[in-house]
Amino acid sequence: MRVLHINESDTVGGAARAAYRLHRSLIERDIDSLFWANSKSSDDHTVVSDSRDIIKFSKVFTNRLNTYAISRYSKRSQTTFSAPIVSFNNVRKIVEDNDIDIIHLHWVPGMFEIRKLAALNKPVVWSLHDMWPFTGGCHYTEECEKYKRNCGSCKVLGSTKNIDLSSRSQAKKAKDYVDIKKLVIVGLSKWIAQCAIDSSLFKGRKIVNLPNPIDSNIYKPLDKQYSRSVLGIPENKKLVVFGAMNSTGDKRKGFDQLVLGLNQLSSSDLLLGVFGSSEPERPDILWDNIQYFGQINDDVTMAILLSAADVVIVPSLQENLSNVIVESMACGTPVVSFDIGGNKDIIDHKENGYLAVPFDPMDLATGISWVLANDSSSIKEKCLEKTNSVFDGSVVVQKYIDLYSSIVN
Repeated sequence: MRVLHINESDTVGGAARAAYRLHRSLIERDIDSLFWANSKSSDDHTVVSDSRDIIKFSKVFTNRLNTYAISRYSKRSQTTFSAPIVSFNNVRKIVEDNDIDIIHLHWVPGMFEIRKLAALNKPVVWSLHDMWPFTGGCHYTEECEKYKRNCGSCKVLGSTKNIDLSSRSQAKKAKDYVDIKKLVIVGLSKWIAQCAIDSSLFKGRKIVNLPNPIDSNIYKPLDKQYSRSVLGIPENKKLVVFGAMNSTGDKRKGFDQLVLGLNQLSSSDLLLGVFGSSEPERPDILWDNIQYFGQINDDVTMAILLSAADVVIVPSLQENLSNVIVESMACGTPVVSFDIGGNKDIIDHKENGYLAVPFDPMDLATGISWVLANDSSSIKEKCLEKTNSVFDGSVVVQKYIDLYSSIVN
């Protein structure tokens, strides 16, 4: 059985890291797995990428076309929107040249035309790293539920017209999906699995809930003193960590709520560590003690930072299955987040972390105080119990193998 994972990148972004982690875990269990990345950064020979000039041109052309398509909507929000634009990538060639049995899609906007999968007559598994596969183009809906029926008058685009880019994109996806007969959708969280069930595009499809696996050989508790010395973090401070890609610029990541919450706390013995961003354009946190770590794309550095922390904050306004939450808890560090999306799949309130009232900065601050005031060793043990029993690769990867086998057979 040979599996082809398809994702935009092999290292950059949460979806890339999760997809690549699954790919490597399958190989460790003697499953023949190949990874196709539009943008390859690693030197892994099991990751392939088409480096032809025409493909490089295609990437630039596709990105510009998508930018142009959404630029006409001057009132659009900051939420990422991707139209199903034409691409020159030849998915047929990659599948046939490598004798692929199962195609596993991950984060694929703009990589290739989904409709071309139908002609291959191969089983397709699609992991939902965000909501894009079943919306008219937004990657998160900002609480809009039009994906359940008909998109249009798109909130993300700031559109007031029933026929707009979102409605046309949704209609195109419907045509692209209809001929893919062997399609199984994997909701990484219970929340997004239910959203997919409710969506018009995946109505009647097989939808299962399986999380991403964690690599417990990397994400494990490391000595806090050592971790801080590596990163240059003072030992006499309580370290509060926050971050994600574009962590201070993407409103969905909850930076504004974080600022309001942190400003309720005394900063004298606290240090805020921010990864995924350089200093924000408007440094409106009232703390003097802030350390920026920039973008982190390798698991080892991330594990060191999370082990150095006393508490990790994930204040996202919409969230699927947060890599950071699982990774942090696997390192024994509790997380404070809002009680939304897939967060409750991971965090057990006031046992291994804190689920704050949605979008309430004051309760976010209460959660931080609760973690710092309680027995860290007890919370740490409960974090490890949860991640080892639910998210460890030895548990999760076998479920993916069973899923693949059931589809092939």
